[in-house]
Amino acid sequence: AGLRVGWAYSTPEVINTLMHLKGGYNVSKPAQTAGTAAILDNKYALECRDKCRIGINYLTQELRAMELNVTDSVCNFIMLHFPDRNQMKNCDNFLKDHSIKVGPLGLYNLKKTLRITVGTNDENQIFINVMKKFMKINT
Repeated sequence: AGLRVGWAYSTPEVINTLMHLKGGYNVSKPAQTAGTAAILDNKYALECRDKCRIGINYLTQELRAMELNVTDSVCNFIMLHFPDRNQMKNCDNFLKDHSIKVGPLGLYNLKKTLRITVGTNDENQIFINVMKKFMKINT
């Protein structure tokens, strides 16, 4: 698994509020050190950004070709919307059965939406192939 490191640039008031809201699983010291090094390596950061954009574009294009509703994205994930909650749950379960974990967004009041994080080229292709199987069975 990769490192989950995030950062924020804001006013002291907003940072203070965020510090009170963050979960109990804080980033470890080694992860902080690695994250800092990655941020300071501008070439690496740009390579990661470019790979992410390519992955997002590929996933979006392929899912839309299946006539699925995808929100445009400028980050490391896309939101895949379904006509109803039942179809979203069926897709989530189908993906789990194929060892693909996605994120239902019900906690964010997006009860018919899955969060799909961009992966490597191979991971993205596997995901798309599994989605094609799901669509073939469910259309």
